Amino acid sequence: MKVIEEWAERIRLNDEKHLLGTYMTGHPLRSVQPLLMSYRTKSISKILESPVPPKEKEVSVAGLVNSVKVIVTKKGKKMAFFTMEDLEAQIEVVIFSDLFSKRADLITGDRLLFVRAQVVRESGSTRLLAREVSDVTAASFSQLQVHIRSQAEVEGLSSLMEEAKKFSGEIPMKIKLPVEKNVEGKALKHSHVLIDTPCQVQSNPRFLEWIENRFGKGSVSLIE
Repeated sequence: MKVIEEWAERIRLNDEKHLLGTYMTGHPLRSVQPLLMSYRTKSISKILESPVPPKEKEVSVAGLVNSVKVIVTKKGKKMAFFTMEDLEAQIEVVIFSDLFSKRADLITGDRLLFVRAQVVRESGSTRLLAREVSDVTAASFSQLQVHIRSQAEVEGLSSLMEEAKKFSGEIPMKIKLPVEKNVEGKALKHSHVLIDTPCQVQSNPRFLEWIENRFGKGSVSLIE
């Protein structure tokens, strides 16, 4: 039933975007927000509002591909322009022929991408010149950390272990627990211990969403 509900929601959101030009009742990126946050990316709105960084300093952004335009250069090679959006804004991305020849299969509508790029601004218009493009859902991580911040949350670890079994994979899952520690009578803030678990899991957006619903926003991290 859960899969049917998710599919029905995606169809509804796609219909809203097609008919109204925007999402009205939700956004397809909300369910994968914990995964996007693990990339430590910059939001598109901050890129648009911030001063242009130096040419040699690249930014990282993750989002959904919307419209795609492929052209042929004077040298007979293909390159592309596509619009990328996150939960706050959208921006045009330019992918030149050398990179496009390697990543053309990724540049399709509704694809969730991670882009490393140079920011350029001309005549008030901001664009990204792509340096690297990858599929967010195909990323590899060394571990998944679940942050436990209270004793009440510790009691939920058994349910976490049960849920993890539904998303068995190759990423080791670890629990990050706060510990009380004093030095010369002064309490240290943010002290913690990282505990191994027997679980190996997937970076499945549904599992990440479940963790955040159970333990709070920001309670899960994927470590590269």
